[in-house]
Amino acid sequence: MLFNSNGECIAQHTVAIDTLHSCDHCVEHDPEQLMQSILTAIDQVVNDIDITNIVSAGLATQRSSIVCWDRVTGKTLSPVISWQDTRTARKIETLSDQAEFIHAETGLRLSAHYGASKLKWCLENLPGVQSAFEYKQLAMGPLASFIAYKLTREHMMFVDPTNATRTLLYNPATGNWSNSLMELFGVPENVLPECVNNISRFGHIQIRNHAVELNTVIGDQPAALFAYGSPQKEKVYINLGTGAFLQMICSSLPKDSMGLLKSIAFHDGSKPVYSIEGTVNGAGSALQWIANVLNLADSDFSLNDIPNSGIHVPLFINSVSGLGSPFWRSDVEPHFIGEGNAKEKLQSVVESIIFLIVENLELFQKIKRCNQIVVSGGISTSDRFCQLLADLAGKQVLRTSITEATARGTAWLSAGQPANWPKPEITLQCKPEDNPELLNRYIQWQEAMERVLSR
Repeated sequence: MLFNSNGECIAQHTVAIDTLHSCDHCVEHDPEQLMQSILTAIDQVVNDIDITNIVSAGLATQRSSIVCWDRVTGKTLSPVISWQDTRTARKIETLSDQAEFIHAETGLRLSAHYGASKLKWCLENLPGVQSAFEYKQLAMGPLASFIAYKLTREHMMFVDPTNATRTLLYNPATGNWSNSLMELFGVPENVLPECVNNISRFGHIQIRNHAVELNTVIGDQPAALFAYGSPQKEKVYINLGTGAFLQMICSSLPKDSMGLLKSIAFHDGSKPVYSIEGTVNGAGSALQWIANVLNLADSDFSLNDIPNSGIHVPLFINSVSGLGSPFWRSDVEPHFIGEGNAKEKLQSVVESIIFLIVENLELFQKIKRCNQIVVSGGISTSDRFCQLLADLAGKQVLRTSITEATARGTAWLSAGQPANWPKPEITLQCKPEDNPELLNRYIQWQEAMERVLSR
């Protein structure tokens, strides 16, 4: 996406890539296809633009996906192993006695979704990775570091704090890799990128005959915080994509995160911006899951058609891609409790997303009061979903004219945080209404979750 100096998107292009499932619990992408998609999108987006007017670039990626490559030849040595991939879940369980130490060191929870166990898996199972390590040519780390290395002509090995922290190898307090965590997971420092700030000189992207400096690298969810300018501390921001990710800015990290995540959201070399985060793994991915189960096409259902809860609608245990905060369980299979037709099952999946969000919001409230919820992402385009969320959360839900919050936030940071970018228009404002049926279903769902998790 290309933005002008007034914060308006003036060109955009999208290239889809494949998601691969090479084994149970494996979720991968082809790194070469991924890079080609980026290059194609860049080429298309500048077709009708005077490229000499492009002054900077920013990169936002999913934070927990990893790649391995040869730092000398640039050859990729592994697939992109997605954040959704949980092939190392059993291995992670053997470190359960270190869970509190890992949380204290990183602010995160011991989970197969994060990068450390994926990197270790590559070291143990991929011959190309092992050979490159033996010849001291191995590079491995977050997807952002790989893309920046491949995309820029300087091929520098850098990582920003928002992506580094999702490896479970980074200590936000020191701003560097943790010797204790690298030893614990068996990942040596000499294969990892150098830790730098989100605003740094990452290299130059050659676009035809013009070089554009890549000056911003950030995780996708932290970037979304800055879509509206500087984020406000009294609001919870929820980006509703493949997962639903809740964030609230705070001046310092709380001692007790109550099953939530403590993260660094941005650091430009001055004072870091911290956040409390909640993670619902099954949002868009849960809708895709039920669409596959029921063999539904996109045209077969609309989230705006979701009715008020009925007594015959089943409950859905939404562990698609694993249960995120505050449960942190990867061993629960997604399933329905009770019978229902296709429409009722779809309704229960949608409700489960809202239930998981509210479960996190209730913990947010115990740490820090909020007065509004700001939503973005694909699912937020549903008025009905936003109203149900407002009803159950008991908070006003706002949606703005910005749908691609990650892109606009990245652009604002790359542009130097300009004060003149206009605030986005509020397109939906849902005030909470009494919804006793939904509340009753939430209580039933909480009881069902308690039974499932106690097994």
